[in-house]
Amino acid sequence: MDNIVKWHSFWDPLVLMHPLRPLVNWYNGRIANNWIQNQLQHRYETLKQDRQSVTVTNKRRAKSVLDLAIEGYIDSKKGATPPSLDPDFMRTATHQIRLFLFAGNDSTSSSIIFAFHLLSKNPHVLAQLRAEHDEVFGEDVSSTARLIKDDPSLLNRCKLTLAVIKETLRLYAPAATMRTGNRDCFFTTRRGVSLPTNGCAILMSHHAMHRNARLWPRAEEFLPERWLVGPEHELFPQQGAWRPFELGPRNCIGQTLAMTEMKLVLAMTARSFEIKPAYEDFDEMKRMNEGWAERLARGVGFGDKKTGMYRGDRAYQTEKAGAHPSEGYPCRVSALRRQCVGAEAITGVFERR
Repeated sequence: MDNIVKWHSFWDPLVLMHPLRPLVNWYNGRIANNWIQNQLQHRYETLKQDRQSVTVTNKRRAKSVLDLAIEGYIDSKKGATPPSLDPDFMRTATHQIRLFLFAGNDSTSSSIIFAFHLLSKNPHVLAQLRAEHDEVFGEDVSSTARLIKDDPSLLNRCKLTLAVIKETLRLYAPAATMRTGNRDCFFTTRRGVSLPTNGCAILMSHHAMHRNARLWPRAEEFLPERWLVGPEHELFPQQGAWRPFELGPRNCIGQTLAMTEMKLVLAMTARSFEIKPAYEDFDEMKRMNEGWAERLARGVGFGDKKTGMYRGDRAYQTEKAGAHPSEGYPCRVSALRRQCVGAEAITGVFERR
């Protein structure tokens, strides 16, 4: 899956026109498809056996995407249960599950990185977040995992943590949404002009929508408190303006899982580590490893630096699938002293890959 993402691009000609790209994508896709199809067939056999001894409790338990898809397939057969899954169903389900694997991993990890980045730029919010975790989980950081395992509902008490995640997703939504227009669907502009959508591919640009000053007061600022105020407050979000998971019947089926994952990560790490961007260190490392030919090609001296800024920040979203942060977000990670009692803080520079 990682290799499929690496060889993906919307417009980079060096990637799109690479002669090995079709072969690499076919090979990686074949590995992913075979693994998914084996899992589908295994779950199919298990569900067939479960249905023979099903109870009310089993019917009501939470089901995975695999189980929901297969049970829908079994129900469509109206009593006839074939020995194996139909090839057409297997092909469609495999493509959809590959999308779930990507969306449930890559986009979530990128969002977590941007949450850490925004907290590093807003230390007062980070201090408030840590205070909330102390209040909910106690000051013994090492017991957090056990407490959450014993009582997962503790995460629901982390109101500021959820606000930090929502504000991160507002500023750095990891994906956009595309829909196919039809003759019955029209858009009405602010001036009252009705626009047909038939024959059009409609792209919802979350990045533009979430930073629109008409929808969001102080749109460029990181303000988790906008998710903690009441409707009478000027920062209170307008209905329908926040849509990183989209809205309506085709919204993201994995949004609850993604939000829970991000809350878990922040609860487990925010009080244990200090994470700060290290782009200058990364630039220096690249210059040290750069040969004379590369220096001459760039036409810069040893002391010159490229700003590489977007909206005044080195950490910005790239076109790489999952909206990865630029340069993979080089950062400096320090273990906090209260997590390492009696030991020096461990510091190092890491690059996320």
